[in-house]
Amino acid sequence: AVLLVSMLGIVASATLLYRFPGFAGYDALLASKYPEKLARLQGTLVKPRATWFVALWAFFPGVPTDLICYAAGLVRMPYRRMIAGIIIGELPLVTAYIFLGTRLFELLP
Repeated sequence: AVLLVSMLGIVASATLLYRFPGFAGYDALLASKYPEKLARLQGTLVKPRATWFVALWAFFPGVPTDLICYAAGLVRMPYRRMIAGIIIGELPLVTAYIFLGTRLFELLP
């Protein structure tokens, strides 16, 4: 149940960030401040293998997953590819967190 609720929360958050990248005006700010980086990211995220790029990004705990969802929305990456990458990347991570959390909880007196 914890895995299901966690993954639903991740998918919902990713969807909102993808669907509304211009909500607070950050799209225009990023486009004016980092046009070459945004263009390079757009080139990466429109390729057929971009799903694996998103999955690796989501799997690595040192980078914010929200950032790739936001960027995917900005560059109009196909939603199915983005959300598939998020699920592929986050599922093993969340599963590991749940198992580790359970084991650590069992160690408590």
